[in-house]
Parts: sequence; structure tokens; C-alpha cells
Amino acid sequence: MDVNSTSAVAVVQFRGSSGNGTPGPVDSVTGQPIIPVVTSDNTDEVSVGDGTPAADGTPGRIEYALTGGANPGVANLSVEALTNSDGSPVEITAPDGTTSAFPLPAAVAVPVVPEAAVSADLTVEG
Repeated sequence: MDVNSTSAVAVVQFRGSSGNGTPGPVDSVTGQPIIPVVTSDNTDEVSVGDGTPAADGTPGRIEYALTGGANPGVANLSVEALTNSDGSPVEITAPDGTTSAFPLPAAVAVPVVPEAAVSADLTVEG
């Protein structure tokens, strides 16, 4: 996580096995890219906007506007389990053919300083 006083953005970046940015999973029903949902456990301290693909076109990079609260505190940001539009879980297939739920990053604690912006980098490996 990176706390930044100017950008107020959380970022989810999908990465391939090489560590490079890669497009995220596609909805198995609609064929559209899945935009992860990022939530805050304390919306009085930090609220999270809807995710949008990065303006710079980086593959698999989704950005979320953050709004800080009026009082000092901490909020934990997390990525909800990825689901297809029919509610089924998004799964990945290992080289041996086994499937498992798409891995999610750990929650990120974001300290809030009134009138200062915050940002967080959440990386989804897979």
C-alpha cells in the first residue's frame, strides 16, 4: 500500500506469472472483463468509488477513487470475491487441470489524515 496525499486512488493490478500486468478474468457468461469490487470496512473514514480501467491503458489495472473522512482513523480496504454475472465464482485452472477460486490480496489498512488524500495499491496475483 502507498499512502499518497495527492491521488486518492486505490489500484487493483492483475499480474501474470512473470509479474507483468495482464488482463484480468473475463465473465464466463457475458465475455466482458470483470471489474473487482473494492470495499472499505469503515466508510466514515474511507469510501471507495466504482472501479474503472486505468486511463493509461495498462492491461489489468483498475482504479478506484477514494474519499477520506473528516476525522483521523483507519479503514481496511479489501477486494470482494470475484464472481461472474450469474453469481458463480471466478476460478483459475492450474497447469495440472485443477481449479480453485481466484486468489485475492490481503486487506490493506489505510490511515486517514483529515483533508489529506489517501491511495492504496492492491495487487491480485494470478
